[in-house]
Amino acid sequence: MRYSLIPNCTSKEGIHHTVSTIGNETSPFLNPGYKFSVSASLLEDQCFEDFDGSSYINNLMNGDYTITDIHIYYSVSLEWKTGLKWKGEKMNVLEKLWDQKMLMDCVIVASNKAEIMCHRSILAAHSDVLFAMLTCGLEESQTNRIRMEETSELGINILVKYFYKNEVDDKEISFEVALELLQMAHKYDISKLEVIMLNILFRKSEEWFTLDNVVDLYVDTKQVADVTSGNDSYCYGLLRDRMFNIIKR
Repeated sequence: MRYSLIPNCTSKEGIHHTVSTIGNETSPFLNPGYKFSVSASLLEDQCFEDFDGSSYINNLMNGDYTITDIHIYYSVSLEWKTGLKWKGEKMNVLEKLWDQKMLMDCVIVASNKAEIMCHRSILAAHSDVLFAMLTCGLEESQTNRIRMEETSELGINILVKYFYKNEVDDKEISFEVALELLQMAHKYDISKLEVIMLNILFRKSEEWFTLDNVVDLYVDTKQVADVTSGNDSYCYGLLRDRMFNIIKR
């Protein structure tokens, strides 16, 4: 007997049937269920004779008894492969916007009056404070110019680069720039950058700081820890206490 079944069965699928009795002998196949499955690349008019479960179905169909009812439950799962492969390189859109300075529409002014170009939508996405400045009818929303004149040109460049690349290379920044980034992150509510900078400064060895650095950082972190609560106060407090311990030595 040949079978051209092309299913891919789950636990509820298979052949279920009802049989009658022959004489006084009850069929050994009374109401069983036989699972079957075929997994292969299918061609048009293809016929499968040997598949998982086929021997049981042969016994069922060729037995010496009368089958009164057969139910076949099956499903077919198809998978297509086009053979086409993407050979291009993966592209980070934000990095491309930054590296190629594409269609920039906003300016940040640094302490030395240098102007760092960027995209206002990127600033707004990273900071609720910057979003408000650029959308609430303030001067910045009219001119697309944001003055950060307390911050160095290098600090702003690293800040804006973080907006596009989502990383800060702590090996390339000085204490002064690290402190600027921490202060900007807190002022403009850039919470992820704030956590990054707290961690960077906390992990630095004592030798990395000068005494003036330690005092400046202690004063800054103490001010924030004293006026905030919850996790912010706790994290700034840890860094404050570390600076205090360095001063005591």
